[in-house]
Amino acid sequence: MGLGGVLAAAVLVLLVLRLAADPDVHAQLGDPVFSVGNAKRIAGQIERGGPFLFQDPIGHGRHVWLVHDSGDPQHGWYAVEARVGTRCEVTLDRSTRRFRDPCHNRRFPAEVDTRGQVVIDLRR
Repeated sequence: MGLGGVLAAAVLVLLVLRLAADPDVHAQLGDPVFSVGNAKRIAGQIERGGPFLFQDPIGHGRHVWLVHDSGDPQHGWYAVEARVGTRCEVTLDRSTRRFRDPCHNRRFPAEVDTRGQVVIDLRR
């Protein structure tokens, strides 16, 4: 009985290793909707210090800037893909609080949910 359990565990480990090495298998490690935190608090912090950079919040190698461009914490939220390390790297001019994107302007929707939390939808 014990030998059968060890054999089953070894087969299971080999199967997992084979799937992990397969380039056609993609793991979904995080929720594609990223909850940032309280809208009023974050809006105040962005107003004082500029947009927030989140490095790879859901495990897909995608870094995003969270932007708030409204006087109302309930509105004016969006996220901009940062694309660090490529010729299309998005940079932020902190004095103007504007982004420079040499290739295109990829944005993700962000909104305030019913609990007052800012949520970024990284599925698009």
